[in-house]
Amino acid sequence: MEKDDDEQVRKFAFEFWVRKASAEDLPRLRSVLKADPLYDAALRNRLRLQDRSGAAELIERMRTNPAEWMAYAPAVYQEPGVENALIEAYASLAEHCSSENANLLQHLPAHAVRQIGNRYRDLLISRPPTWLPLWRSDEPTAQALVREAIQHTDLEASEIENITSWEDLAPGEVRTFFSGAERYPYPVTFSMLEAVRPVLERFPTNQIDSLAEVAILSGFEGWARRHLQERVSDHFRKRVWPTREEIKSILNDAAAVVPEGSVAPHNVYGFANLLSATGARLGVIDILRHWLHEASNPNRLVVAAIVLDAIGTGADLDWWTQEQPEDVLLRDVWSAVHFTLLRRQWHS
Repeated sequence: MEKDDDEQVRKFAFEFWVRKASAEDLPRLRSVLKADPLYDAALRNRLRLQDRSGAAELIERMRTNPAEWMAYAPAVYQEPGVENALIEAYASLAEHCSSENANLLQHLPAHAVRQIGNRYRDLLISRPPTWLPLWRSDEPTAQALVREAIQHTDLEASEIENITSWEDLAPGEVRTFFSGAERYPYPVTFSMLEAVRPVLERFPTNQIDSLAEVAILSGFEGWARRHLQERVSDHFRKRVWPTREEIKSILNDAAAVVPEGSVAPHNVYGFANLLSATGARLGVIDILRHWLHEASNPNRLVVAAIVLDAIGTGADLDWWTQEQPEDVLLRDVWSAVHFTLLRRQWHS
Protein backbone atom coordinates (compact mmCIF):
# COMPACT_ATOMS: atom_id res chain seq x y z
CA MET A 1 0.00 0.00 0.00
CA GLU A 2 1.31 3.46 -0.92
CA LYS A 3 2.07 6.02 1.77
CA ASP A 4 -0.71 8.34 0.53
CA ASP A 5 -3.14 5.47 0.88
CA ASP A 6 -1.95 4.85 4.43
CA GLU A 7 -2.57 8.50 5.30
CA GLN A 8 -6.09 8.39 3.81
CA VAL A 9 -6.96 5.30 5.83
CA ARG A 10 -5.53 6.89 8.97
CA LYS A 11 -7.51 10.09 8.34
CA PHE A 12 -10.72 8.14 7.78
CA ALA A 13 -10.17 6.10 10.95
CA PHE A 14 -9.52 9.26 12.96
CA GLU A 15 -12.63 10.99 11.66
CA PHE A 16 -14.71 7.93 12.47
CA TRP A 17 -13.30 7.64 16.00
CA VAL A 18 -13.49 11.32 16.87
CA ARG A 19 -17.24 11.48 16.27
CA LYS A 20 -17.76 9.78 19.63
CA ALA A 21 -14.84 11.42 21.40
CA SER A 22 -15.55 12.80 24.87
CA ALA A 23 -13.61 14.68 27.55
CA GLU A 24 -12.04 11.36 28.56
CA ASP A 25 -10.33 11.24 25.17
CA LEU A 26 -8.61 14.61 25.51
CA PRO A 27 -5.23 13.09 26.50
CA ARG A 28 -5.20 11.15 23.21
CA LEU A 29 -6.15 14.23 21.21
CA ARG A 30 -3.43 16.28 22.93
CA SER A 31 -0.87 13.62 22.04
CA VAL A 32 -1.20 14.42 18.32
CA LEU A 33 1.97 16.31 17.37
CA LYS A 34 1.98 19.61 15.45
CA ALA A 35 3.86 18.00 12.58
CA ASP A 36 1.12 15.41 12.21
CA PRO A 37 -1.33 15.98 9.29
CA LEU A 38 -4.15 15.28 11.77
CA TYR A 39 -3.09 18.03 14.16
CA ASP A 40 -5.62 20.63 12.97
CA ALA A 41 -8.46 18.12 13.18
CA ALA A 42 -7.33 17.10 16.65
CA LEU A 43 -7.15 20.74 17.77
CA ARG A 44 -10.65 21.45 16.46
CA ASN A 45 -12.04 18.56 18.44
CA ARG A 46 -10.10 19.54 21.54
CA LEU A 47 -11.71 22.96 21.32
CA ARG A 48 -15.09 21.39 20.68
CA LEU A 49 -14.60 19.52 23.96
CA GLN A 50 -13.70 22.84 25.67
CA ASP A 51 -10.06 21.95 26.16
CA ARG A 52 -8.63 25.08 27.80
CA SER A 53 -5.08 24.04 26.90
CA GLY A 54 -5.91 24.71 23.25
CA ALA A 55 -6.80 28.37 23.81
CA ALA A 56 -3.34 29.77 23.08
CA GLU A 57 -3.14 27.84 19.82
CA LEU A 58 -6.64 29.04 18.88
CA ILE A 59 -5.63 32.66 19.46
CA GLU A 60 -2.70 32.23 17.10
CA ARG A 61 -4.90 30.55 14.49
CA MET A 62 -7.51 33.32 14.69
CA ARG A 63 -4.78 35.85 13.95
CA THR A 64 -3.50 33.99 10.88
CA ASN A 65 -6.71 32.42 9.57
CA PRO A 66 -9.67 34.02 11.37
CA ALA A 67 -12.44 32.86 9.03
CA GLU A 68 -11.44 29.23 9.60
CA TRP A 69 -11.03 29.32 13.38
CA MET A 70 -13.14 32.03 15.00
CA ALA A 71 -16.19 29.74 15.28
CA TYR A 72 -14.34 27.75 17.98
CA ALA A 73 -13.83 30.73 20.26
CA PRO A 74 -17.04 30.34 22.34
CA ALA A 75 -15.84 26.93 23.57
CA VAL A 76 -12.92 28.52 25.45
CA TYR A 77 -14.19 32.09 25.56
CA GLN A 78 -13.24 32.70 29.20
CA GLU A 79 -9.57 31.98 28.60
CA PRO A 80 -7.26 35.04 28.61
CA GLY A 81 -6.85 36.64 25.21
CA VAL A 82 -9.61 34.70 23.42
CA GLU A 83 -12.20 37.48 23.51
CA ASN A 84 -9.80 40.12 22.23
CA ALA A 85 -8.57 37.81 19.47
CA LEU A 86 -12.13 37.08 18.40
CA ILE A 87 -13.06 40.76 18.30
CA GLU A 88 -9.97 41.39 16.16
CA ALA A 89 -10.95 38.47 13.93
CA TYR A 90 -14.27 40.08 13.02
CA ALA A 91 -12.33 42.36 10.68
CA SER A 92 -12.09 39.29 8.42
CA LEU A 93 -15.79 39.63 7.62
CA ALA A 94 -14.73 42.20 5.05
CA GLU A 95 -13.39 39.33 2.94
CA HIS A 96 -15.28 36.27 4.15
CA CYS A 97 -18.65 36.40 5.93
CA SER A 98 -19.85 32.85 6.49
CA SER A 99 -23.17 32.28 8.23
CA GLU A 100 -21.37 30.24 10.90
CA ASN A 101 -19.10 33.12 11.87
CA ALA A 102 -21.90 35.68 11.62
CA ASN A 103 -24.11 33.57 13.89
CA LEU A 104 -21.51 33.75 16.66
CA LEU A 105 -22.73 37.27 17.38
CA GLN A 106 -25.94 36.10 19.02
CA HIS A 107 -24.03 33.92 21.49
CA LEU A 108 -21.42 36.40 22.72
CA PRO A 109 -21.65 38.42 25.94
CA ALA A 110 -23.45 41.76 25.56
CA HIS A 111 -20.30 43.80 26.13
CA ALA A 112 -18.48 41.95 23.33
CA VAL A 113 -21.40 42.42 20.92
CA ARG A 114 -21.47 46.11 21.81
CA GLN A 115 -17.73 46.45 21.23
CA ILE A 116 -17.92 44.65 17.87
CA GLY A 117 -20.93 46.74 16.86
CA ASN A 118 -19.17 50.00 17.65
CA ARG A 119 -15.85 48.99 16.12
CA TYR A 120 -17.12 47.40 12.90
CA ARG A 121 -20.33 49.34 12.45
CA ASP A 122 -20.00 50.10 8.74
CA LEU A 123 -18.67 46.63 7.98
CA LEU A 124 -21.59 44.93 9.75
CA ILE A 125 -24.12 47.14 7.99
CA SER A 126 -22.64 46.02 4.68
CA ARG A 127 -22.83 42.34 5.67
CA PRO A 128 -26.53 41.30 5.78
CA PRO A 129 -25.80 37.79 7.18
CA THR A 130 -24.83 39.50 10.46
CA TRP A 131 -28.12 41.37 10.86
CA LEU A 132 -30.29 38.57 12.26
CA PRO A 133 -27.63 37.37 14.76
CA LEU A 134 -27.10 40.97 15.87
CA TRP A 135 -30.84 41.43 16.33
CA ARG A 136 -31.10 38.16 18.26
CA SER A 137 -28.24 39.20 20.54
CA ASP A 138 -30.78 41.55 22.16
CA GLU A 139 -28.05 44.14 22.72
CA PRO A 140 -29.30 47.75 22.25
CA THR A 141 -26.31 48.98 20.22
CA ALA A 142 -26.56 45.99 17.89
CA GLN A 143 -30.31 46.43 17.50
CA ALA A 144 -29.90 50.10 16.60
CA LEU A 145 -27.30 49.08 14.00
CA VAL A 146 -29.66 46.53 12.46
CA ARG A 147 -32.54 49.00 12.43
CA GLU A 148 -30.37 51.52 10.58
CA ALA A 149 -29.22 48.88 8.09
CA ILE A 150 -32.80 47.83 7.35
CA GLN A 151 -34.01 51.41 7.12
CA HIS A 152 -31.46 52.18 4.42
CA THR A 153 -32.00 49.17 2.18
CA ASP A 154 -32.41 50.28 -1.41
CA LEU A 155 -35.82 48.73 -2.05
CA GLU A 156 -39.29 49.28 -0.67
CA ALA A 157 -41.29 46.27 0.56
CA SER A 158 -43.60 46.48 -2.47
CA GLU A 159 -40.58 46.12 -4.76
CA ILE A 160 -39.00 43.37 -2.67
CA GLU A 161 -42.10 41.19 -3.18
CA ASN A 162 -41.07 40.80 -6.84
CA ILE A 163 -37.35 40.18 -6.34
CA THR A 164 -36.15 36.86 -7.75
CA SER A 165 -32.39 37.24 -7.33
CA TRP A 166 -30.40 37.81 -4.13
CA GLU A 167 -28.04 40.04 -6.10
CA ASP A 168 -30.93 42.39 -6.88
CA LEU A 169 -31.49 42.90 -3.18
CA ALA A 170 -28.06 44.28 -2.20
CA PRO A 171 -27.21 45.72 0.25
CA GLY A 172 -30.09 44.34 2.33
CA GLU A 173 -31.75 41.00 2.87
CA VAL A 174 -35.07 42.11 4.29
CA ARG A 175 -36.81 39.68 1.94
CA THR A 176 -35.36 36.78 3.93
CA PHE A 177 -34.65 38.35 7.34
CA PHE A 178 -37.03 36.16 9.38
CA SER A 179 -37.16 33.23 6.95
CA GLY A 180 -37.20 29.83 8.59
CA ALA A 181 -38.73 31.12 11.82
CA GLU A 182 -42.01 29.38 11.04
CA ARG A 183 -40.20 26.01 10.79
CA TYR A 184 -37.54 26.59 13.44
CA PRO A 185 -38.99 29.23 15.78
CA TYR A 186 -36.72 30.94 18.28
CA PRO A 187 -37.55 33.02 21.36
CA VAL A 188 -37.80 36.79 21.03
CA THR A 189 -37.97 39.49 23.68
CA PHE A 190 -40.07 42.62 23.85
CA SER A 191 -36.99 44.77 23.19
CA MET A 192 -36.21 42.73 20.06
CA LEU A 193 -39.72 43.32 18.73
CA GLU A 194 -39.64 47.00 19.57
CA ALA A 195 -36.26 47.34 17.85
CA VAL A 196 -37.73 46.45 14.45
CA ARG A 197 -41.11 48.13 14.91
CA PRO A 198 -39.97 51.44 13.33
CA VAL A 199 -38.88 49.60 10.16
CA LEU A 200 -41.73 47.11 9.74
CA GLU A 201 -42.73 48.80 6.48
CA ARG A 202 -39.45 47.62 4.97
CA PHE A 203 -40.42 43.96 5.27
CA PRO A 204 -42.54 42.12 2.70
CA THR A 205 -45.63 40.18 3.75
CA ASN A 206 -43.97 36.79 4.04
CA GLN A 207 -41.48 38.19 6.56
CA ILE A 208 -44.24 39.86 8.57
CA ASP A 209 -45.90 36.44 8.80
CA SER A 210 -42.70 34.90 10.20
CA LEU A 211 -42.20 37.72 12.68
CA ALA A 212 -45.80 37.37 13.88
CA GLU A 213 -45.21 33.63 14.33
CA VAL A 214 -42.20 34.01 16.64
CA ALA A 215 -43.83 36.91 18.51
CA ILE A 216 -46.91 34.83 19.30
CA LEU A 217 -44.88 31.76 20.29
CA SER A 218 -42.83 33.92 22.67
CA GLY A 219 -45.96 35.24 24.40
CA PHE A 220 -46.33 38.58 22.62
CA GLU A 221 -49.59 37.99 20.80
CA GLY A 222 -50.88 41.37 21.96
CA TRP A 223 -47.90 43.09 20.34
CA ALA A 224 -48.38 41.05 17.16
CA ARG A 225 -52.07 41.97 16.96
CA ARG A 226 -51.38 45.66 17.52
CA HIS A 227 -48.55 46.01 15.03
CA LEU A 228 -48.80 43.12 12.56
CA GLN A 229 -52.42 42.01 12.19
CA GLU A 230 -53.10 44.45 9.36
CA ARG A 231 -49.88 43.43 7.58
CA VAL A 232 -49.94 39.63 7.71
CA SER A 233 -51.10 37.61 4.73
CA ASP A 234 -54.71 36.50 4.53
CA HIS A 235 -53.43 32.91 4.66
CA PHE A 236 -51.65 33.58 7.97
CA ARG A 237 -54.56 35.52 9.46
CA LYS A 238 -57.06 32.75 8.71
CA ARG A 239 -54.74 30.22 10.33
CA VAL A 240 -53.81 32.19 13.43
CA TRP A 241 -56.59 34.77 13.87
CA PRO A 242 -59.65 33.34 12.09
CA THR A 243 -62.98 35.08 12.58
CA ARG A 244 -65.91 33.32 14.24
CA GLU A 245 -67.46 32.66 10.83
CA GLU A 246 -64.19 31.27 9.47
CA ILE A 247 -63.95 28.89 12.43
CA LYS A 248 -67.49 27.70 11.72
CA SER A 249 -66.56 27.19 8.09
CA ILE A 250 -63.62 24.99 9.13
CA LEU A 251 -65.91 22.97 11.41
CA ASN A 252 -68.41 22.57 8.56
CA ASP A 253 -65.69 21.31 6.24
CA ALA A 254 -64.53 18.84 8.89
CA ALA A 255 -68.08 17.54 9.41
CA ALA A 256 -68.53 17.09 5.67
CA VAL A 257 -65.64 14.61 5.44
CA VAL A 258 -66.44 12.55 8.56
CA PRO A 259 -67.90 9.74 6.39
CA GLU A 260 -64.47 9.38 4.76
CA GLY A 261 -62.91 8.15 7.99
CA SER A 262 -61.45 9.34 11.27
CA VAL A 263 -58.35 10.87 9.67
CA ALA A 264 -60.21 12.94 7.07
CA PRO A 265 -61.29 15.82 9.38
CA HIS A 266 -57.69 16.30 10.46
CA ASN A 267 -56.72 16.95 6.85
CA VAL A 268 -59.13 19.87 6.52
CA TYR A 269 -57.15 23.11 6.22
CA GLY A 270 -57.16 25.01 9.52
CA PHE A 271 -58.70 22.17 11.57
CA ALA A 272 -55.44 21.04 13.14
CA ASN A 273 -54.88 24.59 14.36
CA LEU A 274 -58.22 24.48 16.19
CA LEU A 275 -56.99 21.41 18.06
CA SER A 276 -53.91 23.22 19.40
CA ALA A 277 -53.36 25.87 22.02
CA THR A 278 -54.43 28.33 19.33
CA GLY A 279 -57.91 26.80 19.37
CA ALA A 280 -58.22 27.25 23.12
CA ARG A 281 -57.01 30.83 22.80
CA LEU A 282 -59.58 31.60 20.10
CA GLY A 283 -62.48 30.32 22.20
CA VAL A 284 -63.23 27.45 19.83
CA ILE A 285 -65.12 25.48 22.50
CA ASP A 286 -67.68 28.26 22.96
CA ILE A 287 -68.17 28.52 19.19
CA LEU A 288 -68.41 24.73 18.98
CA ARG A 289 -71.28 24.56 21.49
CA HIS A 290 -73.43 26.90 19.43
CA TRP A 291 -72.38 25.40 16.10
CA LEU A 292 -73.33 21.91 17.29
CA HIS A 293 -77.03 22.84 17.35
CA GLU A 294 -77.20 25.07 14.29
CA ALA A 295 -77.99 22.02 12.13
CA SER A 296 -79.21 18.49 12.78
CA ASN A 297 -76.17 16.57 11.62
CA PRO A 298 -74.67 13.61 13.50
CA ASN A 299 -71.30 14.34 11.90
CA ARG A 300 -71.14 17.52 13.95
CA LEU A 301 -71.10 15.49 17.14
CA VAL A 302 -68.09 13.56 15.83
CA VAL A 303 -66.24 16.80 15.06
CA ALA A 304 -67.14 18.17 18.49
CA ALA A 305 -65.77 14.99 20.05
CA ILE A 306 -62.47 15.39 18.18
CA VAL A 307 -62.11 19.00 19.33
CA LEU A 308 -62.99 18.23 22.95
CA ASP A 309 -60.63 15.28 23.04
CA ALA A 310 -57.83 17.65 21.98
CA ILE A 311 -58.49 20.83 23.97
CA GLY A 312 -61.53 20.18 26.18
CA THR A 313 -61.26 20.53 29.97
CA GLY A 314 -63.14 19.33 32.99
CA ALA A 315 -65.22 22.50 32.78
CA ASP A 316 -66.80 21.14 29.57
CA LEU A 317 -68.08 17.97 31.24
CA ASP A 318 -71.53 19.30 32.21
CA TRP A 319 -72.58 20.52 28.79
CA TRP A 320 -71.09 17.50 27.03
CA THR A 321 -73.05 15.20 29.37
CA GLN A 322 -76.24 16.79 28.03
CA GLU A 323 -75.24 15.94 24.46
CA GLN A 324 -75.54 12.16 24.94
CA PRO A 325 -76.89 10.78 21.63
CA GLU A 326 -79.41 7.99 21.14
CA ASP A 327 -77.53 6.41 18.24
CA VAL A 328 -75.43 3.51 19.53
CA LEU A 329 -72.38 4.23 17.36
CA LEU A 330 -72.39 7.91 18.19
CA ARG A 331 -72.79 7.04 21.84
CA ASP A 332 -69.47 5.18 21.75
CA VAL A 333 -67.76 8.33 20.41
CA TRP A 334 -69.55 10.51 22.96
CA SER A 335 -68.75 8.12 25.84
CA ALA A 336 -65.01 8.02 25.11
CA VAL A 337 -64.77 11.82 25.22
CA HIS A 338 -67.05 11.96 28.28
CA PHE A 339 -64.60 9.76 30.17
CA THR A 340 -61.67 11.89 28.98
CA LEU A 341 -63.33 15.06 30.29
CA LEU A 342 -64.24 13.32 33.53
CA ARG A 343 -60.63 12.28 34.03
CA ARG A 344 -59.44 15.83 33.33
CA GLN A 345 -61.91 17.11 35.89
CA TRP A 346 -60.50 14.69 38.45
CA HIS A 347 -56.98 15.93 37.75
CA SER A 348 -57.85 19.61 37.84
